[in-house]
Amino acid sequence: MIELRKMNYEDIVEQWKYVAALPANEKSLTNQYEGVSFDEYRDIVLPELMMHEKPINMPDWFVPETYYYLWDDNTLIGEYRIRHYLTDALKTGAGHIGYSIKKNFEAKATEQRDWL
Repeated sequence: MIELRKMNYEDIVEQWKYVAALPANEKSLTNQYEGVSFDEYRDIVLPELMMHEKPINMPDWFVPETYYYLWDDNTLIGEYRIRHYLTDALKTGAGHIGYSIKKNFEAKATEQRDWL
């Protein structure tokens, strides 16, 4: 079954594997955490990314966003980032949604777009 799960601590190992393996520039996403260690992901990256949903002490230009992972049964196959609103710069650039799908699952994800 295909499902979206919000970023969480329960799925930390699979989320870390996905983020660490995602190239720095993958289609509609940039990933500054390529190659991050598990300890750094657990202690720094995950708490920071989860805080992006309800930001504290961020610059005025920062737009809140929520991270989701796409699962096919127990296999993490993709990442989605959804911004809560757009600035003028985002309206003509990156937009509301960024995503990536593991290469070997791209065809399956395309076939099953009805879950979106």
